[in-house]
Amino acid sequence: MGREGEDTYGRRNFLELFSVFMSPPLFTILHGRRELGYVDEMTFLGKHEGARILLLGGRSWQVNHIDWQRRIAYVEAVDTTGRSRWKGQGQGLGFQLSQSIKQILATNEHSECWSRRATERIREIRHEFPWLELGSSVVVLSGGGEAEWWTFGGNRANATLARQLAQETRGKVSHDSFTLTFESAVKLQDVERAIKTIRQRNVNDMHPAVDESAIDGLKFSECLPTDLAIEMLERRLQDPDATRQLLEKHVRFVVQ
Repeated sequence: MGREGEDTYGRRNFLELFSVFMSPPLFTILHGRRELGYVDEMTFLGKHEGARILLLGGRSWQVNHIDWQRRIAYVEAVDTTGRSRWKGQGQGLGFQLSQSIKQILATNEHSECWSRRATERIREIRHEFPWLELGSSVVVLSGGGEAEWWTFGGNRANATLARQLAQETRGKVSHDSFTLTFESAVKLQDVERAIKTIRQRNVNDMHPAVDESAIDGLKFSECLPTDLAIEMLERRLQDPDATRQLLEKHVRFVVQ
């Protein structure tokens, strides 16, 4: 790495070079001096407008400050509903799991292992999604004028689509593992046009928006130009296969 690299990383026998493989990618959550637990780094890598809300210990916590280098987030208790994203099957939700949930909601399938209470609850939830079909995704325009694209695409693919659609509609597009939600000022025909436009693009060139301050938390960030560091984070968060499958599906439009 040259003289500058040795000066930067050579102390303690290059321990920094090895700790990247020994340290789990977790952030410690602190309320004052009290340690509440840990969340995966994916919780903070994506670009986020407004307050970040986490759910830990059965309570909601608002993130006030993120120390990227020490991997610590400082929080305070709030009443807003929150969530934490984890790697593996709990990282937001992945594409396959989200699609499996859609399949349960869009069909009348029943499992003998379901309890009576579970069966009743699933029936109630299915009643809330009468417009779901397995072969397509659907954009629902609510009575309040807000359009929601129910992709059931998983967190990564939806984050990717949210960025593209926000650029096309020039408005904020929020997302979770199941939906992309447009501002009420965006008309349904504008949503349809934006979806048609991004379907013509190469999904490998689509990336979710990332929080640029997350670069401070990268190992060896001093070795990377800012644009390459951002690109690396964007590629780490993207899911091109899931994004491609979503864009290839027929999209229906429903007005409630």
